[in-house]
Amino acid sequence: MTPLVRLLVPCALFTGFVAPASAQDEAGGSPAQVAAAIPSDWVESLRWRSIGPANMGGRVTALAVYEADPSTFYVGTATGGLLKTTNNGITFEHQFDGEATVAIGDVAVAATDPNIVWVGTGESNPRNSVSYGDGVYKSLDGGETWKNMGLDRSFQIGRIAIHPKDHDIVYVGALGRLYGPNEQRGLFKTTDGGETWEKILYVDDKTGVVDVQMHPRDPDTLLVATYERKRDGFDANDPEVKIAPGSGLYRTTDGGETFKKLTEGLPTVDLGRIGVDYYRKDPDVVYAIVESALIGKPGELVGWAGVSSEDAETGARVTRVVDDGPAAAAGIKVGDIVLAAGETTVLSSAALTEALAQHEVGDGVKLAYAREGERHTAEVTMAERPEPNQGGSGRSRGRRGGLSSGLGGQTANVQKLQGRNGHEHGGVYRSEDGGTTWQRINSINPRPMYFSQIRVDPSDEQYQFVLGIRLSWSKDRGETFTPDAGRGVHADHHAMWIDPNDGRHAILGCDGGVYVTYDRARNWDHLNHMALGQFYHVAVGPRRDYWVYGGLQDNGTWGAPHRAARDSGAVNEDWIRIGGGDGFIVRVDANDPEQIYYESQNGSMARTHLGTMEGGRIRPRAPKGTRYRYNWQTPFILSHHNSRIYYCAGNHVFRSLDRGDDLKVISPDITRTDRGSATALAESPRDSDVLYVGTDDGALWGTKDGGVTWRNLIDPAPEVAAGAPAEADTDEAATPADATSEEPVRLGLGELIPGPRWVNAIEPSRFVTGRAYVTLDGHRSDDDNPYVFVTEDFGDTWSPLHGDLPWGSTRIVREDLENPDVLWAGTEFGVYVSIDRGQRWARINNNLPTVRVDELAQHATSGEIVAGTHGRSLWILDATPVRQMTAATLAADAHLYKPNAVVRWRTKHRRASSGARRFVGANPPRSAEIYYSLARETAGVQLEIRDAAGKVIKTLEASGDAGLHRVAWDLRAERRRSAGESRRGWSRGSSTLAAGTYTAVLTIGEDSWSQPVVIEEDPNR
Repeated sequence: MTPLVRLLVPCALFTGFVAPASAQDEAGGSPAQVAAAIPSDWVESLRWRSIGPANMGGRVTALAVYEADPSTFYVGTATGGLLKTTNNGITFEHQFDGEATVAIGDVAVAATDPNIVWVGTGESNPRNSVSYGDGVYKSLDGGETWKNMGLDRSFQIGRIAIHPKDHDIVYVGALGRLYGPNEQRGLFKTTDGGETWEKILYVDDKTGVVDVQMHPRDPDTLLVATYERKRDGFDANDPEVKIAPGSGLYRTTDGGETFKKLTEGLPTVDLGRIGVDYYRKDPDVVYAIVESALIGKPGELVGWAGVSSEDAETGARVTRVVDDGPAAAAGIKVGDIVLAAGETTVLSSAALTEALAQHEVGDGVKLAYAREGERHTAEVTMAERPEPNQGGSGRSRGRRGGLSSGLGGQTANVQKLQGRNGHEHGGVYRSEDGGTTWQRINSINPRPMYFSQIRVDPSDEQYQFVLGIRLSWSKDRGETFTPDAGRGVHADHHAMWIDPNDGRHAILGCDGGVYVTYDRARNWDHLNHMALGQFYHVAVGPRRDYWVYGGLQDNGTWGAPHRAARDSGAVNEDWIRIGGGDGFIVRVDANDPEQIYYESQNGSMARTHLGTMEGGRIRPRAPKGTRYRYNWQTPFILSHHNSRIYYCAGNHVFRSLDRGDDLKVISPDITRTDRGSATALAESPRDSDVLYVGTDDGALWGTKDGGVTWRNLIDPAPEVAAGAPAEADTDEAATPADATSEEPVRLGLGELIPGPRWVNAIEPSRFVTGRAYVTLDGHRSDDDNPYVFVTEDFGDTWSPLHGDLPWGSTRIVREDLENPDVLWAGTEFGVYVSIDRGQRWARINNNLPTVRVDELAQHATSGEIVAGTHGRSLWILDATPVRQMTAATLAADAHLYKPNAVVRWRTKHRRASSGARRFVGANPPRSAEIYYSLARETAGVQLEIRDAAGKVIKTLEASGDAGLHRVAWDLRAERRRSAGESRRGWSRGSSTLAAGTYTAVLTIGEDSWSQPVVIEEDPNR
């Protein structure tokens, strides 16, 4: 027998797939026979409208202020591009929207010229949802135009520093690839404005540069922080590697000719992320926030007493004594008031904690205490702490009474509790000699991999800020920090600038956008008039006047009408909050538009009814002794066939017959590994028994009997019943069937991909029962190729559809609601559409920024499609002309497309304006949008609107240029001027026409084309 040859097929070899005749018949028409893509110049006529929201902001990663005039500053966002203001934030201009990427790691403006601006692309934070870039860009006209200056394989930029007197000298800290090794990382320098680059500091292909700080008075002296980090294929809180030998702090005093690694006083163990800031008033003073391998752990020899306390009127009242602990053995009881520890008088709980922390394991400490009015003494023999980050002497500090602040960080002000080698544990360090030697001054370091930013008031060293989940500050030069500098400010802080001329003035960038203070953090002003929402998902309600809903990164779940019932569009106040946490998938009950299902991270699913406010949590209960695993974004759906039936998936698929209540397991364990969980789940719109589920560790399963049995669709194997054990984990694809076997050869999807890949989305067809589309994402596997596949036989065989999709992850593919040949794709860098079922793709961003698109939702009756962007909120497109495009219409001399129906929406009274600082979304046009296309430049083109009797009531201006044209008809007729009127021709009527059907007629010479134009009444009347 001859074995079947095993092929790993490059993406470029696939140009498409034509369905078999049976599939064509079932779809009700023939598929596209000729590959065709919408011409790029036609896309200019396809306009998106932005509807916001702006109220919750989005992640800000960098700030750059032109300090000669601080009313001019730039805001860099994680995935939403660059913003510029020249009036101190009253208005902002979006810049960088048309470049290859809008993920910003850093932005810098030259001190010599506010028109010279540098942007480093690719967010520097190593979180799970980070997007990547293609190097550094420079603008010479204040951000109006940009040029890529190279380092295009640096992926993520940590920091940019521009020489204060010679703006042609620029330093760029390149972090490099987050998911694998690459050479283009380290510190780069240009002396000719970016024409050439020299790599002046390089550790290895796993280590990049996360921070660069230039000496305020000597630009040849720089402090540079290197950072070795790597993520794996799962959405865990922390990177797989975050503390490693490559991380460290370096200094050059000769512009990068030589570097010295700085170690004296810093931890000697492996380090993680480091942030640095000079004190401008005295640049010999430098501060660093350092992550250490010992972060959050107790001191190695620090003893443990096994007692907790609270402040008493005098002394420390014991609130807890650990059974069998040292204090219990010495006879200490709850309620005792400790008055002294050794030679130290105890005046508070904190004083007791610090006194005990000065003693090592084995030391005997004499405690003087009062019980029932009598004074006693006892000797406590200090012991080893039984478990890191728990228990502890004295008042509870950090999470669960330990030193950890949670999420890998370390709590503030516990530096005295980590013993004489406490400097090994990380936190905030101070140098008085420019970085040569260091002394730890505070233990604070919240979630280091995500923050590690310290800022010192340039004119008053007493005030320092540490950025974290909360904004902490010190008023005593770092001795103590409190987390209350950001009252009223959104959590998660990543960028801060403090005015060197007035320390009361500061700008803050966080996951909620941009805030400004003018009274040293007592009050913050939220500049929430930029639509920067990072949506993971978007859903639409079923009504004609529909609502949109979506879940956002760190900003919960929100909903609003797709239009406002007034002349202007939706404003922030039109949006309502549905749920908190990180918002993800949202579903709307098709039979009850006010019944909303939503979720936050790791399987926290819920439902709420907007009318009755009835709701409840949704989560399957695992059998005792076991647990279910859920993805950070847990997939769940409502059945197309009965909206009360609710499916969700973790490491199993679950089904409820009652809106999420009483969930039952209906699948085996679907994961390949013991860390895997579901990432995609879908039900066929045509057959309720057909379900598909995919996982983050590369598994894809299908069932054709409602979950009784399941098949592995990556590597075909025998069917598995629900509850059966999972297949053995393997990175190898299944062995193919023998070519001479009597059984038909079944090629699994595993034959077409280089290895397991994250399953992003599954889309069963509305037109063919056995057809389904699957989108895979390889970027977590250090693979940025697009992966889109189709099956026509329930997953037995697959064909690729990603032939000319560009480099970068494909996030989503959706089949058009009306035309089986039209596919919509959301990718890392925009929206693409295919009008020939995936043989050719066209980018249709036009005025939509280059932005990651995580979801595309189609409304059933409005003709619109909603893009959920991860960085620029929600945008809506009239999909009507695209749905009618074919190879024939593209090649035709002329073609008139049937317009979308237009509604005579009734408007309400305007709301009071809050001035220039507000975001207003775009309402749908009040006109009929009529599209026609010409294959070549044509003379004598005429476009008319006629009434039911065939009478011309409006002549519209029509271009004869080649391409796609959009003409707006304002729904008004024209009338002839009466005799004696001085002007000739047509004049505009006073009101829009009544609802009904009119006709658009395109005429060229003796040829004409016509389409109905439908005007509908407001359904809310």
